[in-house]
Amino acid sequence: MYYTIHANNILLIPKLSLKYKKKKKKKKKKKKKKKKKKKK
Repeated sequence: MYYTIHANNILLIPKLSLKYKKKKKKKKKKKKKKKKKKKK
């Protein structure tokens, strides 16, 4: 069990890190504007 999980982590981590890096590069500090919902 442990070995398979460990192997999966090794395979997954580089893919996730690449996706994360790509996402970080695309997004340049964008402040999210909070839309206030008007109460009727």
